[in-house]
Amino acid sequence: MNTRRMPGKREPGSVAGTVMSALRGRGPAVVDGRLNTLQTCVFSRLLTASAAARVAERALRGAAHGG
Repeated sequence: MNTRRMPGKREPGSVAGTVMSALRGRGPAVVDGRLNTLQTCVFSRLLTASAAARVAERALRGAAHGG
C-alpha cells in the first residue's frame, strides 16, 4: 500500500477534535474535514449507488497499486 501523504489527509488532532464533538451529541453521523464532507455529499446525494461504487473501486484499486 502506498503510504505517502495524501492530499486532504487530516491530522490526528483535528480528527480527535471532531470525534470529541460528536460524542457531545452533534448528530447520528459525523464527517471530519471539508474534503471529506464534500465527498460524502457527492457520493450520497449526487451519484447513484452503482456509480459511487465504481468510483470507489477505481480509487481503491489505484491506491493498492501505488497509483
